[in-house]
Amino acid sequence: MLDDLLNDEKNVSKVLIIKHNSDELGRLIKDISDTAGNDAKMLEAFAKADSSLNLKRLDLPPGEAAGRKLISKTKEHLLLSSKDAEFEFQLLLTQNEALNYGAHLAMVVAECETQPERVREFLQLSAQLRELHERVLAMLRKQS
Repeated sequence: MLDDLLNDEKNVSKVLIIKHNSDELGRLIKDISDTAGNDAKMLEAFAKADSSLNLKRLDLPPGEAAGRKLISKTKEHLLLSSKDAEFEFQLLLTQNEALNYGAHLAMVVAECETQPERVREFLQLSAQLRELHERVLAMLRKQS
């Protein structure tokens, strides 16, 4: 699930190609995309080195998978149909959820990991996502 999230987040900056946004939001979204892209590559490297890691296997119950897909489509529609301040607010809300979830997933993976180097990497990833999450929250607070 962490790999799935990072691969979604690495592309979040693409929405800014078609939407107008503030420079501050643009920098934050670029940082999120860059972090997610780098960490997705790290997971791919782990999977190449360890054939027991299957990054594409989610094992979600059908109802959970369908629910997630519907939530994703709803958020996509909200982002594409909104503009200006509402677009920025909706994008920040999606990032709030994704980064919080990702930081916690990385922490859980670190707790389950047996290789010390990987534990450090997942703890670092969790910290990076928490820091980005705090930046998102700060922007949301400014908007209200």
